[in-house]
Amino acid sequence: MESKAEEVTRALRTLRPAMQADGGDVELVSIENGVVLIRLRGACLACPSAGLTMRLGIERTLKECLPWVVDVVRVSELDRWPDGSRRATDLCGDENHDRAKSKKQD
Repeated sequence: MESKAEEVTRALRTLRPAMQADGGDVELVSIENGVVLIRLRGACLACPSAGLTMRLGIERTLKECLPWVVDVVRVSELDRWPDGSRRATDLCGDENHDRAKSKKQD
């Protein structure tokens, strides 16, 4: 039986060729309580369509293929909450910080 990380990696492989053709890539950072944390790489970092890629490509694919996925959060780095637990620092703003934290606390 595949681990959740292996399942996500397999699903991401279906998206990689299109992203790599445009000079980008995607990396699985971690999975926390059904929230998949990913990092965009290469050209995807500055691409104006990165938000669409996240929601219409990556998030939709993961949720359709893996029903246990609750949310997909784009991170730029991992740092810590005051209690020492890991926190996702989002590239696009704080709304996903709160979303990732609330999913973790559920």
